[in-house]
Amino acid sequence: MLANLHVKSTIVVDTMSNEANANYGGLYERLYILRNGVIEYQGERGPVGYKLQEVEQWLTKYCSK
Repeated sequence: MLANLHVKSTIVVDTMSNEANANYGGLYERLYILRNGVIEYQGERGPVGYKLQEVEQWLTKYCSK
């Protein structure tokens, strides 16, 4: 289906055995907040662990200082 959209980049897919993910660690994504090279916030593994409210609360608190 993606190929039918005629995208201009290379399309790659993992095998059903999930080899690429196992070898290259494509999973898990996390949300981070970095400030001056220091990790201020590290979220849980996503996408199910995303807690956007925590990120919003941190940013709101930081911006109010």
